[in-house]
Amino acid sequence: MLRATVLAVFASALIGASASNGEVIISEIMFNPASKEDPKGNIVEWVEIYNAGDKAEDISGWYLQDEDGKTIGLPRNTTIKPGQAVVLAPAGMTEENFRKAWGEGFDIYQLGGWTKAGMNGLGNAPTEKNELLGLRKADGGVADDAHYKVDGDWPKPARGGGPSLVLKPDSLGTKANDSGKNWVYAQAGKLGAKENTKTEEFNGKDLGSPGVVAKE
Repeated sequence: MLRATVLAVFASALIGASASNGEVIISEIMFNPASKEDPKGNIVEWVEIYNAGDKAEDISGWYLQDEDGKTIGLPRNTTIKPGQAVVLAPAGMTEENFRKAWGEGFDIYQLGGWTKAGMNGLGNAPTEKNELLGLRKADGGVADDAHYKVDGDWPKPARGGGPSLVLKPDSLGTKANDSGKNWVYAQAGKLGAKENTKTEEFNGKDLGSPGVVAKE
């Protein structure tokens, strides 16, 4: 009986450890920037993902998907470390131009298919049926969903756009980020958020913290 109990406890511990490992989530969404977006490819929106687990995750082939379609997957040999945040941006926006606006110190990956032929961009006025944003694994399995909205429990957006949606530090999990109560709009000087440096591409006043996830 004692041996069976010990085995049961050991198995439970393994299950718990597995559940806490490698939880990669959507942690920030720049869906309605003040900077002007060019539908032909110069899309200035972006999504941040974060590894809230305690081990590195191979995210090769992972992609973003919504009700319109999906992006191309991340390149081979792409990993995200525990506590690391990386930025996913449209392929039409070069890394050089993104960094001119938002700086260094984080990894960024450009994803093809962030156009009308794929995911069709992020909705500026999301509803129950739009925007159904999801992070998918290479095999199509669900890594995380963040069906952000501008009504209900979700924070009210700024007029004209500009700030990103940021997940609160105490809500870094796949369950917690389903609730609008756990998101806030970026404010300069809070949770690592700052205003972009204005460039030809990022020509508006945007606020966000790409590649930075505050713990408090």
